[in-house]
Amino acid sequence: MSRSGDAAPVASGPEKVRDAFAGLQATLGESCAPGNCAYFLGRVHDELHRMDRAMKADPMGPGHFPEPIAAVAKLDRELGGDRTFENLKKHQSTLIGTRDEINTWMQDTRTTTADPPQGRTRRIRLRAARGGSGSGPGPSCAG
Repeated sequence: MSRSGDAAPVASGPEKVRDAFAGLQATLGESCAPGNCAYFLGRVHDELHRMDRAMKADPMGPGHFPEPIAAVAKLDRELGGDRTFENLKKHQSTLIGTRDEINTWMQDTRTTTADPPQGRTRRIRLRAARGGSGSGPGPSCAG
């Protein structure tokens, strides 16, 4: 939220997926601690759906993110439209598992909407041609 209390503007295009992914990653260090569990599970649910909306609206299309979109759809089927704390708690392992699955997929895929899937291979080849090993971490999702 901005200082005025209005929701911050939502970025469009590639920024939107990166922003949503950052929000999802921010939940990785949190847990369902006493007094915080309802907030935590609700936040994970909200961040997963923020990510889902961003991927579906991405200029490269939802086909660029098939596994994460399918994972959220599977979670939604299991939750049955009920996002009450009791239901989220009942399905906590699936909720957290979906978050972790999407985080891993995004980290392993290491492409942004500004890069075609072959972009990472091309950068590795360029690095190797310039005398680099071509190994090590690839480009981050932050671009």
